[in-house]
Amino acid sequence: SLSNGELQVLEVGCGNGSSTTPILSGNPKARVHATDPSETAVEITRTVCENLGVADRLTTEVQSADGPLGGALHGHFDAALLVFTLSAVPRPGDVALFNRVASALRPGGVLLFRDYGNYDLRMLRDVASASGAPQTKSKPPGSEAHQKKADALTSTRVGEREFIRPGGYFRRYYALEDLHNLVASAGVQLAVEELRYLCVRVANARRGLSMDRVFCHGVLRREEDR
Repeated sequence: SLSNGELQVLEVGCGNGSSTTPILSGNPKARVHATDPSETAVEITRTVCENLGVADRLTTEVQSADGPLGGALHGHFDAALLVFTLSAVPRPGDVALFNRVASALRPGGVLLFRDYGNYDLRMLRDVASASGAPQTKSKPPGSEAHQKKADALTSTRVGEREFIRPGGYFRRYYALEDLHNLVASAGVQLAVEELRYLCVRVANARRGLSMDRVFCHGVLRREEDR
C-alpha cells in the first residue's frame, strides 16, 4: 500500500528534472522530493515542473555534502531513484549516501539504481586518457597547442575503476560486486530483486557512429526491520 494513498518518491541527483517530470506528469497521485548538490539543478527542476503545472506535488532540496534529508524523512518514501548519481561521489561518501537513501525508504519501498558499469565506453576513454593515449587529433602530436589541449583532457586514475576527470570531476564505474558490497553494508535490510548489467549499443546515424554503453542496474527492496 502507498503512503497516505500517494506515491512518495525521492530522487537524489535530480539534474534537469528529466526523471522527476515524467513521474509527476504520468501519475497524479505521485509526490516527489527532488534533491541535488547543485542549486542551479534544483531551480531548473522546479521551473520545469512549474511550467508543466505539477509543482504543487514537488518539494526540493539542495543537499549538503553528507547527502539529502538529514534524517527528517527517514522511512518516508515508497520509492527512491539513485540514477547516475553515486558514481560522482568519492569514497566513503558513496557508501554514506547509499545508506541514507536506503534508510529513507519505508519497509517494502524500492530503491531503483542505475549507473556507469565496468567497460563502459566512457571508462575505456578514461583508461586511455590516464595511460597517456592521445585524446584529440586537432593538432599534430608534439605541437604546443596539442599538448596543452591533451593535458586539459587527461583523466587521472585514482582506483581500480575510479578516475578524476577533466575539470576535477570524480567518476566511478561499477562492477556488480561493488553493488553487492553496498547492499551488504547498508544500514537497513535490502532484498535484491534485480541486479545486472545493461549493455546498450547507441547508434548515431548522422555521424555514422555506434557507442557501446554498459550500465549497472538494480532493483532493491527494503525489508521489514528485524
